[in-house]
Amino acid sequence: MILCKMAQQLGMPYSTGIVEYAKVKKDLSTSFKDIKKLLKTFSIIDRDRNGLVDISDLGWYLGVPSGAGLKMVFDSMAPASDGFLTFHNYVHGLLARCSSPHLQNEEFLHTIFNYLDQDHNGALSEADMFRLPIHIAAARHTTDDFYQITPQIGFEEFKALLSEYKEYVLLFEAYRNIGIIAT
Repeated sequence: MILCKMAQQLGMPYSTGIVEYAKVKKDLSTSFKDIKKLLKTFSIIDRDRNGLVDISDLGWYLGVPSGAGLKMVFDSMAPASDGFLTFHNYVHGLLARCSSPHLQNEEFLHTIFNYLDQDHNGALSEADMFRLPIHIAAARHTTDDFYQITPQIGFEEFKALLSEYKEYVLLFEAYRNIGIIAT
């Protein structure tokens, strides 16, 4: 009920907030605070606030053009959809696919980090970070200085950033699967 009221406050239909929290908590080890955060993110992605996200909304949020990578991300969150992603699909798709295995796979994360580290100095510069559209998503979360690009970030900071913006883990996995990021 709290999530439904929050969805309304965010300008979306009341029913958008329906998610089986007890099941999500048990199956995906997620706190209520995390689910509320995901609802806020979903409301940002859902540009017309109808409670449904289409592939163009997701592409806009991620800052990536249409293509095979974006389609793979969308389909992984809404495998049997009619072209729309509900909050329920978003929560289950994102948390089931991005929780531990990907974020704990050091080899996968190093592959992404090394792909972005163009000068191979072991740190991501501002120029490297702009190859990574996370700065777009972060800017959409708030109007204050929530995310400042520092001159360089190391691997551990990069991992923390990906744990905050899990959608990019799916995007990088898709890029790896279609050969944009070599392993």
